[in-house]
Amino acid sequence: MPFIVVYDANALYPNTLRDLLIRIAQQPHLVQAKWTNEILDEMLRALRKNMPDITEEQAARLRERMNNAVRDCLVEGYELPCRDQTVYVPILRNARPLRRHAPHQRDTRRSCGGRSAEGVGFEPTSKVTPASGFQDH
Repeated sequence: MPFIVVYDANALYPNTLRDLLIRIAQQPHLVQAKWTNEILDEMLRALRKNMPDITEEQAARLRERMNNAVRDCLVEGYELPCRDQTVYVPILRNARPLRRHAPHQRDTRRSCGGRSAEGVGFEPTSKVTPASGFQDH
């Protein structure tokens, strides 16, 4: 059974490392790579900031290719409301508030009845939607 690995924006930013990580994720039974749209947004923002010649269309194409390259990579639905109608994402505390997605991947895997940092109960909200592969799987 492969390890589930969340690729963060800082790992996906360098082109060579991004290519290597995606190639590893395409190999059967090694890792099951995951990321969120927020992770991709952060990575693409940094790319466009540091390389202004990258157009919006090129960034969108890179996002699409990445999502298509790895089967079941995109994690969605973790930002759904809790039982008490508060949004789960802002409840979490993180030393780096601009990078709030990392704790979500860890905490949303808890069983029903888990507690957040403030003791507010939450439902498991992790939902993974399949993405078509870059290569035929």
